[in-house]
Amino acid sequence: MAVTGGSIEGAQGAGLVSMAQGKVTGFQGAGLVSVARGGVHGFQGAGVLSLAGDVEGLQMAPVNIAGRVKGVQLGLINLADEVDGIAIGLFSLAGNTRLQPLLWMSPRPRFNLGLKMTTGYAYQIISSSYHRTDEAPLYGLGYTVGLHFPRGPLFLDVDVGYHQLFPNLHLDTERDAPRWKDQHEHLIKTRALLGFEFARHLGVFAGLGAVMPLDDGPRDQDRWIGSEWTIGLQL
Repeated sequence: MAVTGGSIEGAQGAGLVSMAQGKVTGFQGAGLVSVARGGVHGFQGAGVLSLAGDVEGLQMAPVNIAGRVKGVQLGLINLADEVDGIAIGLFSLAGNTRLQPLLWMSPRPRFNLGLKMTTGYAYQIISSSYHRTDEAPLYGLGYTVGLHFPRGPLFLDVDVGYHQLFPNLHLDTERDAPRWKDQHEHLIKTRALLGFEFARHLGVFAGLGAVMPLDDGPRDQDRWIGSEWTIGLQL
């Protein structure tokens, strides 16, 4: 354990916990927890939790908590008062996070409803979907991460997402089990979307991308591997 009552200029590291009551200018790292109450100018990292005041630079750990971030938060969970930069993770939330409901269409799945959470220049989308096939309707869940580049009312989004499609869960399991397995699908999608915001809570977007099926997909995968389109509305 490394504990400093004042500020640090240089580096602080420990196998378990690194803690500074003042500001860290340089490097702070630990195997479990790093704490810089006065903020960080440089790098802060830990094996479990990084906790700091304001951060200017890079904060990296499975869980990151900070005041104002000017730079990058990289982890599974990122929390901050405000982010001026990029927060990359499975879940990122800040005081300036923008929440936007989305509606969009694509070849597969056809109809999609989601919630977009934009923090700085990065976003996540949690979505549900509906797709009709010749055999049965499919329902789905999805998770997407991407980068957001605004330019006045115009914006460019680039993302990658995972989507899982499955049939009605109330099927007769003995009679329909083989068909249920055939209909179960896992998709990886990448997209580049160009959008225009008419107002703060109204915009449209459209673009092209690629879809790649994973295991457990239908036997006729070749008819839908490749490029696809997306068109939608954000509120």
